[in-house]
Amino acid sequence: MIRFFLVVFLVVAPFGADASPDSLFVQGNAAYTAGNYQEARKAWESILSDGKESPELFLNLGNACFRLKDFGWARFYYEKSLSLDPINGDAQSNLDLVQSYLQDKITVLPQTNLKMSFLSGFGFLKMTVTVLLLILVSLVTAGMVYLNWMNRFTGIKKYLYLSLLTFTLIFQTVSAGYFLLDSTTRAGVLLTASAARSQPADNGPALFSLHGGARLFAENEHEGWVLVRLENGNSGWMPSKVVGLLK
Repeated sequence: MIRFFLVVFLVVAPFGADASPDSLFVQGNAAYTAGNYQEARKAWESILSDGKESPELFLNLGNACFRLKDFGWARFYYEKSLSLDPINGDAQSNLDLVQSYLQDKITVLPQTNLKMSFLSGFGFLKMTVTVLLLILVSLVTAGMVYLNWMNRFTGIKKYLYLSLLTFTLIFQTVSAGYFLLDSTTRAGVLLTASAARSQPADNGPALFSLHGGARLFAENEHEGWVLVRLENGNSGWMPSKVVGLLK
């Protein structure tokens, strides 16, 4: 059974163009509880249109879309929630559930699976935290190098120094690999059913068709079209409006 997480605020205000984000959350919660999932989605998406984002907001939107059987958007919102809060258990559970409803079962290539496992495994640390840790470790190691140059460590101090130096080099290498892969990987979700074409045009020959919810990677963009690659290696052009990029 899917677990739904709803954000509750104390103030209730009428739904309207000038409603505050808090009141829109409340209106969305009330509509969702009453079974008016489209109204709940509308209220919560109004918050997004004002530039406000949060893991809870995306989670709620995913829940509403799931209830509406709009699985492409549901997956997109759950993925967005996890991108802001990688250890959000509710979003992960609901994402796993919505994936079981997807009609297209795409085989993941080994290199793609390894790449994404590396990114998700390292992604429990936010980018800012990772950079700060990298700077801290590098500064401590630089200080140890200076002390060793001045005093020439011996015995256990020497082994500790060499261990720290080795750890720093490994951490720097892994971090560099993570930042490189993260900067070149534009993951996304197919929001609605669409056909991939051999060229960025409506009259281009169709290569394959997919239902909403498929995971994909954006490789290029051209005048309202995105060149996407699937996890099985297939690629083609799709309209930008049906591709939800996660970053």
